[in-house]
Amino acid sequence: IASGGRPVTLVKIDVQGAEKRVLAGGERLLARHRPALFVELDPAALARFGSGVDDILAYLAARDYRPHRLGKTGAVACSPAEIGSTVARRGYTDILFLPRVA
Repeated sequence: IASGGRPVTLVKIDVQGAEKRVLAGGERLLARHRPALFVELDPAALARFGSGVDDILAYLAARDYRPHRLGKTGAVACSPAEIGSTVARRGYTDILFLPRVA
């Protein structure tokens, strides 16, 4: 990446609760390449690292990323309430975060 190779277009993050650490470590990559992010949100795992679903949502919203679900017709925007409902029902969820296009 540093040598000017192809841009990063997608990052999958499933690190058993350390998602915020990965995002913070990839701050320059996010700012430079604006990749789509597919992130697992597991409240119990996030809590073990001092984080939570709301922390991840706020962190990415501050960087102009919006949450989406993958549906039959593609990516569909979803709200924090929808994410919370899914997490309450399943215990975790995977969310696609897309950067807002200017």
